[in-house]
Amino acid sequence: MVQVGEGISVFSDSQYCVKIATTWAARWKKNGWTRGKKKEEIKNLDLVRELHELATLRPSAKAEWIKGHAGNRWNEYADALSRAYQGEVT
Repeated sequence: MVQVGEGISVFSDSQYCVKIATTWAARWKKNGWTRGKKKEEIKNLDLVRELHELATLRPSAKAEWIKGHAGNRWNEYADALSRAYQGEVT
């Protein structure tokens, strides 16, 4: 069991999600949830804000990118669960 304050790693095959959690969201929040000099809209802002909140609540959690469909056991398992949930069981 992971104790409060203990470091953990959260893996994703989405570089976009990892960069949101580790870099971009804090800046976007500071800029009123807009991005860039042109104050562009952030797509899926509700999900971005939720991911940022989760990352903020667990500062000891490290988000790490792994290549998708590269044979990583748990990534392949997560992908299979996602396909099954969407009705695409193979």
